[in-house]
Amino acid sequence: MAAISLGRAAILAVDDVVPGSTYVVVNKCKDITLSRSGDAIDTTNNDDAGYTSNEAGFRDQELSFSFISYDVDTNTTGQGFIKKQYEANSKIAVRIYPEGSGTGKPQYIGSGTITKFDDATPTKDVRNYSVTIKISGALDTTVQS
Repeated sequence: MAAISLGRAAILAVDDVVPGSTYVVVNKCKDITLSRSGDAIDTTNNDDAGYTSNEAGFRDQELSFSFISYDVDTNTTGQGFIKKQYEANSKIAVRIYPEGSGTGKPQYIGSGTITKFDDATPTKDVRNYSVTIKISGALDTTVQS
């Protein structure tokens, strides 16, 4: 599985199912990783002299990130929106773009389903969240204007 670590130099914004509408930034992201993988379809037959043969199958993309929050339960911005979409079992639109002035730089836009929403509380007030979104279809790669 190939993974693109976008780290702290990227911003994640989320919205309802429709990509391209108004996005809300997910604050306090610690890391953002886009993982890509592909299936191999076994096409081995008796003529392959004991070796396996494969053809390319379906491809898969997952977006993983973590963030810290003091108030995700009452937060109405990006962090709270992610939790709300997870609990409602709803799709979520994502936009990932470079931090700072991004004119002319690439951005990824798409939608998916939240498949993981982990909550850890290492200290009294701060909570760490880890989230995974399974992307539906391909992410659009465009240039910011």
